[in-house]
Amino acid sequence: MVSQLKTLCRILVRHRFLLSAGLSAAAGIILKSIVLIPVADPLFRYAALQRPSIYVAFVWGFAIFLFTTPFLMLSMCFSLVYIHFYEEETAETLGALPEYPEPQYRQDLFLILGELHHQLEATPAAHPQWLSIPEKGPYTGIAALGAIGSGKTQGVILPAMHQLFGYKRVTQRGNCPALFLKRRAISAVKWLES
Repeated sequence: MVSQLKTLCRILVRHRFLLSAGLSAAAGIILKSIVLIPVADPLFRYAALQRPSIYVAFVWGFAIFLFTTPFLMLSMCFSLVYIHFYEEETAETLGALPEYPEPQYRQDLFLILGELHHQLEATPAAHPQWLSIPEKGPYTGIAALGAIGSGKTQGVILPAMHQLFGYKRVTQRGNCPALFLKRRAISAVKWLES
């Protein structure tokens, strides 16, 4: 029963705009036939004779409010359902990453850049994996693009250097034989030395 209510809640929230529009159109049609403009009232007759543009604006405004008021009320109701009862489907299917392979214990050289979840959706995966670049990938170059101070060095360059320098199988001595850097990466090398 609870799972059926959660499924119904997800459907309502997912299609809340279409439901609000459709139900408010139906409510507006019903209200238009039930709630009539009091055209027999002397004040309305006087406005129709003296100021016909104001009378027409009032009639159109009255008709529009018969449709928009139910739309606002239904939007509020669906918003309350979203706030208080909606649970994302992915909250139940979160998975844990496999253990991080430390660079000094890896059998092959590769760079781990982050986590790999669903490729077409921005939702967590039930079985996430590490996003890794195989050994031949860094030979062609890696580009880290972003504004000044956005974390390119901390997020990409330093972890990549830590993984490359930590890998022990590159030479017989157990370290990386050469690393070619631009002038800006010298600060990263100083960080690794400390």
